[in-house]
Amino acid sequence: PSHSHTRTRSQYAASGAVIRGPTDYGPYTDQISDLKISSDNSRLMVLGIKSPSALYGDNAGYTGVLTSVDATNGAVAWSTLFSSGGSGSQTSFRYAPLFNGSLIFTECWGVQQTPDGGYVVACGTGIEDCAGRRNSPDCAAGRGDYRAGAIPRNKYIWSSMVVKLAAGGEVAWQRVDSYRAASQAPQGQGGVYTQYTSQAEYVTVGADG
Repeated sequence: PSHSHTRTRSQYAASGAVIRGPTDYGPYTDQISDLKISSDNSRLMVLGIKSPSALYGDNAGYTGVLTSVDATNGAVAWSTLFSSGGSGSQTSFRYAPLFNGSLIFTECWGVQQTPDGGYVVACGTGIEDCAGRRNSPDCAAGRGDYRAGAIPRNKYIWSSMVVKLAAGGEVAWQRVDSYRAASQAPQGQGGVYTQYTSQAEYVTVGADG
């Protein structure tokens, strides 16, 4: 899979004149979903969605990816991938052995800097559908994560995933909420936009249905 039609960034002056770009971030992301400037104005945080096809070929699926870019010269400092089945840099990322990344996708749509200099990212994760090569008994049963404690997740019902990264791009923690057992009623779409509050909380906004 590919989102290669929306992966460039351009920098403009207040007058509208182009300062730099467009820069193609294809080696780091397939699609840019959000863009934030660091609190000290030194870095651009480029959030996107990536298919790690170089590692997994047609079984790559989708992951979220956050890339730190120098605001002055456009150089990339670090780029971290994350999914509900694993996280790591562009070179170290791997899905967990008992996790089917070709079936359970992760897409991320919102990023905010936190007071400690790190970042919090809001994503959705789940089974998109059972079409094509995903048409399997496992998909129909909501099975794709065989790790201890994993709960079957129905197709079309994505869940909220929040990732906290340190200033250097390391994943400090991540959590997934609102997974439901196959016998339970769906809770609706997971939250995929995030906002940091003065109470040191992370708020994600979701849609019911």
